[in-house]
Amino acid sequence: MSRHNAVQNAYRSLGKEATFYDGMITCSTLPGRVVCGLVWNMI
Repeated sequence: MSRHNAVQNAYRSLGKEATFYDGMITCSTLPGRVVCGLVWNMI
């Protein structure tokens, strides 16, 4: 298994947690925007 496939499989195994994490990093979801605004003062 290549490193790329290993990373994809690990990401898929996270399921909804991966989506939640992505939203936090990109500030693209409501919880992500709240965190960006409160913690990082980006909004």
